[in-house]
Amino acid sequence: MFKTIFPVLIFLFTLSCTNLFSTRADKVEKPDPGSVSQVFEDPSDPVKIMTNLSRAIEGANTVEYGKLFSNPDIVSERHFRFVGDANQISQLFSPWTYTEEQIFFSKLVKSDDNIKPSFRFTFIDSLPAQVFTALDSVETDFMEYELKVILADSETVYVGFANFKLFKSATANDAWYIYYWEDRAKNEAIEQSWSALKVANQ
Repeated sequence: MFKTIFPVLIFLFTLSCTNLFSTRADKVEKPDPGSVSQVFEDPSDPVKIMTNLSRAIEGANTVEYGKLFSNPDIVSERHFRFVGDANQISQLFSPWTYTEEQIFFSKLVKSDDNIKPSFRFTFIDSLPAQVFTALDSVETDFMEYELKVILADSETVYVGFANFKLFKSATANDAWYIYYWEDRAKNEAIEQSWSALKVANQ
């Protein structure tokens, strides 16, 4: 009988644990980009993946950026898809897979005429208080983001809302990966969305 009850107790204990993505009203926690830190967390939980996303963008680090998404050459389960804003989706390569994501980010951070952009990225609010969870997957609410692309004489700001789905791979060392990313423009700022940025760099 003990053998039957013990797994049930473990399962109930897991469900009762604090949600990794939840926040308290008096203690707002964001993925910390670490002032362009190039120290990346191990991919052992979804919060670390979101922190690494911020750091990879701010550091223009194509290698670490690629590690965040479900790569079909490494992961045999769910494969990455990006879904753009409804107003931009017809202009995006479809389906937008891991390959397109890598091409996009490489184009975004490359140097033109030896002038390399710098980036500042943040989620405006804290990580979402509500998130759909299972033992091996999570889905965020739509989180408001802001991305600044900075050149010597200009700064362009991209804003919108992003929804992410992540899962823990049983075939890739139990690492977590982003396998779904949906973008929504903010109000009428369609040309300032992440989707528009991807259209320009696909």
